[in-house]
This record gives sequence, structure tokens and C-alpha cells, in this order.
Amino acid sequence: MFNDNFLTFNRNDNIAVQSGEKMILLKKKSFEYKNINISSTKTLMGILNIIYTITYLWSEVLQSSPLISQGDHYKNTVISTVYDLLFINILSFALIKYSNLHLREDLIRFQIFGVYMVSCILGAVIFGLMGEIPWLSHLEFIPGFWNELDTKAKLTIIFLGLTTTILIMNEIMESIKIRKCRRIIGLLLGYVFIYSLVYLLLSSYNAKSINIHVHHAIFSSILTLCFVNWENIIELIMHGVLMGIMIEGINFYGIGELSLFLTNNTGDIDFKNSVVVAGFASFIGILFISILDLIYTYFEKIY
Repeated sequence: MFNDNFLTFNRNDNIAVQSGEKMILLKKKSFEYKNINISSTKTLMGILNIIYTITYLWSEVLQSSPLISQGDHYKNTVISTVYDLLFINILSFALIKYSNLHLREDLIRFQIFGVYMVSCILGAVIFGLMGEIPWLSHLEFIPGFWNELDTKAKLTIIFLGLTTTILIMNEIMESIKIRKCRRIIGLLLGYVFIYSLVYLLLSSYNAKSINIHVHHAIFSSILTLCFVNWENIIELIMHGVLMGIMIEGINFYGIGELSLFLTNNTGDIDFKNSVVVAGFASFIGILFISILDLIYTYFEKIY
């Protein structure tokens, strides 16, 4: 009784069902995958924290190996190693939360996280080994650093800089297409605000000879904000590489890698000055809280 019934699929994803002399055409329902907020999903955040922990431990293997000169990293003791791992997990968790990463539901697979983990580990290990290359071993991003570099170092920086810039421009174009460019700009401005606040506090406490020193952990963490569209496998890999570089930096040089502004002044903080700074900060903070509360009440609140 089933000989006269058959099922066929045409090129337009329609379903044709024929029974005897009757033909019924059914339109296949369109199906869209949901975008999952990684930072709001405990399971996925747990996966990423495990990946960052594994990356840190392999970076520690490299740091402890004969491949790395003793002068190219801080002394790695048991205490520093364990607590730097704690800092890495806290910082990575905060950075992923801040980035507000999303991933399409159908892409949440073991293979994707496997690729991401390999990218993180390679980013940490390769960047650590690059520090042993003679013309890159003493590279520091400080004012006037370019004039101190030899030709090989300049060519290396130009190549890496152009490659990263091209990828960032591609991300910006993709973000404009999917209307997420404003989100990336907002994330970058957040970093600017935080480090501007750090500079203001240093100035308020009368720090002298403040100078900029861009550590690679800071630089790479900022660049991760330009690669938040994980539906593009290249951007996912770049994000992993940059997170690996950040992890390697803190593993090799400690939490001080997040210090953008350095100063020679290590004097004590004056009590009166600290009261003035705290009072002014409280006034500005309360003012901003009031403004943000009004914005939420009249523009963002869902009734």
C-alpha cells in the first residue's frame, strides 16, 4: 500500500508529496539559530576559563624551559605561579564579560572550542619564543622606540602590524554590515575611560615623571575587543591568539603587565590629598550615578 507514495525535495527546499493523482506542495519552514550570549552562560564561561587555565600552564612550561633566558621573565616561584593563575582567571572572566561575546547556537561545538584552545596556546608559546629572537628581545613600546630598532625588528613589526590592521579593518566592515560597529567603539572607549581615570589618579596623587609603556598584555587585551564576531573563524582564531599573548605576558612578567603609565615617584600618599581626591571622586561619582539612573528610567527601563 506504500508503492504509490513517495517524498521528493526540490531545489527551493519545498516538499512535494504525491499520493495517487493528488499533489500537495508544502513549504519547508525557515529555521534560524539563536545567538547565545557566552558571558551569560555558566557552562560556556566554564569552558573558556578551562581553556585559559590550560594556556597559562603551557606558558609556564615554556617559561620554565631552557628555551627562555632567565633575564627574559620574572623569577617564577610557586607563589607567583599559583596567584598569577588566579589573576589570569579573574581578568579573563572580566574581559569576556565586558566583551559581551555572542556565538550562534549551531556553532557551539567541541571542534570550535578545540580550535580556540589551540589558538590560545600557540599565541602564548609563539609570542614567548619571539622574545628570544635577538632583534626582538629588548623591544619596548615607549615614546621614541622606533628610532632604537634595527631593520629586522622594523620589518617584523611592519608585517605583524599590517596583518593585524587588515584583519581589524575586515572586522570593522563586517561589524558595519551587521550593525555592531557601535558596540565595538563603545568597548574601546571603555578602555580609554579606565586608563584616563588611572592617569588622573596618578596626577592627583602628585606622581612625577609619568610616562607611557605599552606592555603587550595591555595591547593584546585591547585588540581582542576588535575580534568579537566569533561566527567568523578567522576572528575566533585571532581572539584566541591575542588572549594567549595576554596570558603569556602576565605569566612572564606578573600583574604589572597591566600598568600603562609608569612613574619614578614611589612616595607615600598624603592624608589631606587623599581626602580631597576621595571627596571629589565621590561628588563626580554621585553625579554620574544620578545621570545614569535617569537614562535608565526614561530610556532603557522595560515596563
